[in-house]
Amino acid sequence: MDELRFLIRKERKGEVSNYLHRLPNNAEIDVRGLYPEYVLPEDIQSVAFLVGGTGIAPAMQAADILAGQADIHILWSSRRREDCIGGYNDTKPASQRWSFWPRSTPVQNSSDAADLQGVEKGALVSMLERLKTNSVSEDEQRSRLSVDYFIDDEGSFANPEDVKRMLSSLSKGDQSGRKILIVSGPEGFVGHWAGSKQWSDGREVQGPLRGILSTLDLEGWEVVKL
Repeated sequence: MDELRFLIRKERKGEVSNYLHRLPNNAEIDVRGLYPEYVLPEDIQSVAFLVGGTGIAPAMQAADILAGQADIHILWSSRRREDCIGGYNDTKPASQRWSFWPRSTPVQNSSDAADLQGVEKGALVSMLERLKTNSVSEDEQRSRLSVDYFIDDEGSFANPEDVKRMLSSLSKGDQSGRKILIVSGPEGFVGHWAGSKQWSDGREVQGPLRGILSTLDLEGWEVVKL
């Protein structure tokens, strides 16, 4: 392992995040860990990520580890556009781009990628774009990583239909390996989609599947809460 990269959002009232952002470049800090929360199995064929906010970090880590080896689709929900400046959707149809009602409305679809060439991309979006490039398989002329963005401030929200569409797309083709659906984000986000994790014998465990995902047909998919 050559490098450890931490993605730390500066929260207005966050004691630790503000302390870290005040440190000068090359400052030294003491850390403890790492404590793996989930180890990716070796026989993965497809990975679906439901991501809220800073939950994008483990999704990016998985995309880096599995680059070109598995099909990965990320639905990333953010509160603010500043979290994903320059990001455009890879799979959403243009006909759903705008909507008056707060439903699933993509910010920009893949046909708008050319229009964004002059737009400066944020750090996370730039990293995701590099991961897409690294995820092109040798025998295919496409990236095996797709990302769609949803921005609360713009009235754009991921809904069950988006999840079903994502899972259907990832279920096409060779299905010899495992299919993993990972929910990553704040506790409220994870609970909303998959039900809260629970404590047992002094340690945190997955707990039963609840939330919105419990109402969907997830046959063949393993659900993991982070």
